[in-house]
Amino acid sequence: MRKAALALLVLALAACGGSGGEDTHVSLMLDWTPNPDHVGLYYARDTGLFRGDGLDVAIRAPSDPAAPLKLVAAGEKADVSGTEVSASVAIGTLETGAFGLAVELDVHAPQLDHDAALALAEKAHQVCPYSNATRGNVDVRLTVV
Repeated sequence: MRKAALALLVLALAACGGSGGEDTHVSLMLDWTPNPDHVGLYYARDTGLFRGDGLDVAIRAPSDPAAPLKLVAAGEKADVSGTEVSASVAIGTLETGAFGLAVELDVHAPQLDHDAALALAEKAHQVCPYSNATRGNVDVRLTVV
């Protein structure tokens, strides 16, 4: 339902712009850290589809994309202060000719050593609802930076 409402909002904004003047600036806050559900938004922004309809779209991630990691860390009594998680989503062609997605999650955990940060990220990846929804369909790589 939320995706349908978002699509209608984007279409409504597109219908309001495009009069040949300045682009209408839109700041879009994602519902979660960037993930495969958002690939259409990034594709439209990066290929100029939004601009073609008179929209200047800025896509923003939520203020704390490390929340799943922090929830797991609380149970482990690990210090995750200053921890940040960033995500990159890529779209490409599979061997079958269909399109597929890949996600890279970069974890910066300055209070933890590399192995502890990676173990914590892997545990968070196992309980994250988006990871569970896409497991087996989307290639996900966890990297400690």
